[in-house]
Amino acid sequence: MKYSKLIILIFVGLFIIDAFSALGKSGLLNIANATYISAFIKYISIIIIISISFKVKTRNDIPKKIRTWFFIWLTWNLFEIIRAVFLAANYWDWKFLLLQSIPFSLVLLVFYIGKNPYYVKLILTFSLRYALPLGFFIIPFALGTQRRLYAWLMIFVSVLMLFIPYLKNKWKILIIIVAIASIMVSPLYRTNLIKITFSVLILGVFYFSRIIGDSTIKKIHLLIFFMPVLLFILGVLGKFNVFEDISQNQDYAFYSGTVGVGQDREKSVNADTRTFLFVEVLATMEKKNSWIIGQSAVGKYHTNFFNYMPIPGERSGTEVGILNILLYDGLIGVFIYSLLLFIVSRTAICQSNNRLTKMLGLLIASRWMTSFIAEFTKFDLNFFFFWLMIGLVSTSYFRKLSDNDIKEFIYNL
Repeated sequence: MKYSKLIILIFVGLFIIDAFSALGKSGLLNIANATYISAFIKYISIIIIISISFKVKTRNDIPKKIRTWFFIWLTWNLFEIIRAVFLAANYWDWKFLLLQSIPFSLVLLVFYIGKNPYYVKLILTFSLRYALPLGFFIIPFALGTQRRLYAWLMIFVSVLMLFIPYLKNKWKILIIIVAIASIMVSPLYRTNLIKITFSVLILGVFYFSRIIGDSTIKKIHLLIFFMPVLLFILGVLGKFNVFEDISQNQDYAFYSGTVGVGQDREKSVNADTRTFLFVEVLATMEKKNSWIIGQSAVGKYHTNFFNYMPIPGERSGTEVGILNILLYDGLIGVFIYSLLLFIVSRTAICQSNNRLTKMLGLLIASRWMTSFIAEFTKFDLNFFFFWLMIGLVSTSYFRKLSDNDIKEFIYNL
């Protein structure tokens, strides 16, 4: 199809960007050169994505409520970017706006690529035939430099896992091996571990769907969406801090050894590294009275823990997705984002004729829950696949397919 090669080019470009990001943290790359190359790739990718977006028609194939809330979320992101242009106060603000905020704000347009099931099949095929097999050559390099590199580049394997029931055995085995290898190479990379765990649980829903039933799946969906909100409220009120509770249970803790530059520091996999982020961001929001509309796409929070920032005491984002959305977009942004994900995932679960769409609906809902723990907001493979799946399950054509239709569509990769 017309954009097939360009879409693969985006995939490869994101692969390079993520590799640079991981290696840059290890001190193994010239940061300046890597930054210029990454910026060039990002904006070429954005131009391609925008070009595809203008060519795609959604009126007849996407439910009106999804179209409406997607447009509102896109508009709000653009509003925060425009605010940032007027609020940017120094070099670091402009650098963050141009290299991080704008690319991330526009990655949601991948939604339009996901709307075409054949583009999704193309990406799935490329992932299985090239990305996953070639990834094994990265493992020795990752072990000697930055352990997270391999898991970082294979982060999309948690999405591919949901396609396992429809694939040939050789592809099933490949996906499982990559998922296990990504955990073994970097066992302390909790984001990867959480995503793979969710995918395994969702696959369980697929294989036991006749026992579980659609009504139970709908209840699971509601639980996934409302539990993190409840835990957040309890944490703010000082009633119960889930992060502290988990970190105190050392029965499941394990440690990495002393390692070289760029490796994981010695720590417990269930250590509490999130509570202080919530405290600092919420304190900053209160101090600046920026709860409603946030601080724009160049928002920053005051920190006492990260003293190596370009501007001491100020940091432009956290490792927790929901905190970043709150920081940049305010409560209005959090509401729009959560409602969009709820509507899309609920539609996928309640208005589809195949189990793959239901699984993807649960996956999208799980990313809402994960955003309270991780999901660093970047223009990367993680969010590329996230919006790709949102576009796919929003498409009436794909949701109307039967399981046999899905298997026929995917099986002959």
